Amino acid sequence: MKNHVKFRRKSNRPGAAAVEFALVAPLFLVFLFGTIEMGRLALARNVLANASREAARFAIIEGATEGSVIELAEHYASIGTVEGVTATVTYSGSTASVRVSIPFNEISWLPGSWFLRDQTLAATTTMRMESIEVTSQGNGS
Repeated sequence: MKNHVKFRRKSNRPGAAAVEFALVAPLFLVFLFGTIEMGRLALARNVLANASREAARFAIIEGATEGSVIELAEHYASIGTVEGVTATVTYSGSTASVRVSIPFNEISWLPGSWFLRDQTLAATTTMRMESIEVTSQGNGS
């Protein structure tokens, strides 16, 4: 008795894979680039938050100037690959606030990005000023 094994013939549809690729590839690329943009957004938000925090920590020290605080915020952001931020410092009574911002379209890696194109990413940190109260106490002698 002979054992017959049937082999499937190759189908006569050579363009089917190309059509399937043409349908799936754009969706895959949109998903891929969207994921990259969301990663860049998360990175930029984290860098802005850290830059405003570090600049605010510097701003509350006695003798810190507004220019040096802004320079520190811009430098910190540029180290985190977010260049071109705008930093503002506001002193109000016993607090110092530092706001670091940048338009999203300036940090997007996609040209002509439609995702969040008109949005501005910003982070603000407010801290209480450091002060040293000096009192003189005599030893009574």
